[in-house]
Amino acid sequence: MDIPVITRGYEESFMRGAMYDGEPLCVMGSKCECNYIDDTKPFVGIRFILPHGSPMPDNLCVCCHRRVVQDLYYDLLYSGRPFRGLLQKYGVIANEPNEYCIENLLICPAGGPIEVFPLPSVVHQRNRYKVLVRHNVPYLDQQLPYPQPDQRQGFRPPSP
Repeated sequence: MDIPVITRGYEESFMRGAMYDGEPLCVMGSKCECNYIDDTKPFVGIRFILPHGSPMPDNLCVCCHRRVVQDLYYDLLYSGRPFRGLLQKYGVIANEPNEYCIENLLICPAGGPIEVFPLPSVVHQRNRYKVLVRHNVPYLDQQLPYPQPDQRQGFRPPSP
């Protein structure tokens, strides 16, 4: 199966509440992760739409997708049970300018089930988001750093 690779900017554009009438909301409804980021500003996120696609009836928002992928990832790695299918609907870019640092990503370990988890996915931690409200629309601001030029290699050379 082809899994699209999504840029950080594209993904962040969906990390908000509804801005327009009829915009499809996360299927988790009141259980949406966006409701738990800031107790004073709860909201339901909009459904994530893959590029050149439309929201499917079971689509989640970015945060709920991240939570589900992370739960499945750890279940897969630590339960030892086989898993059929894919854990993720999309992957992200690591250690490139304006993308994600590798330290903030889930990555299939060497020898792991790469056919189930082929691309990096962002770790989900509620404390790494901040809710901002602009023009009565709630947005999530990720508290994740961008890669620095010396980090883009992904690994450091061994010590002498």
